[in-house]
Amino acid sequence: MATRHQQLEPGTHQGIFTEREVAEVVELRVADLARPEVGAEEVRPFPTWPAPRRVRLWRVGRHEVWGVTYRILEPLVPRLLGGEWPL
Repeated sequence: MATRHQQLEPGTHQGIFTEREVAEVVELRVADLARPEVGAEEVRPFPTWPAPRRVRLWRVGRHEVWGVTYRILEPLVPRLLGGEWPL
């Protein structure tokens, strides 16, 4: 799983990427992402953003999953744990 630093320009499909698009590649258990205590939300500023924005994320150990990785995985986690696809 990769954590990404990207912000989409409003009304476009083009992103502005920081120098380090992928901060780290880690393997996390799907069950860990489903634990309520790992969910968080905070306001973050970034140099490429016009203003700080509220960001939803998971904190698992020392790792944070947010951005496009979070947005892709968030709807899949309950489906994976529900047995819709084999793990």
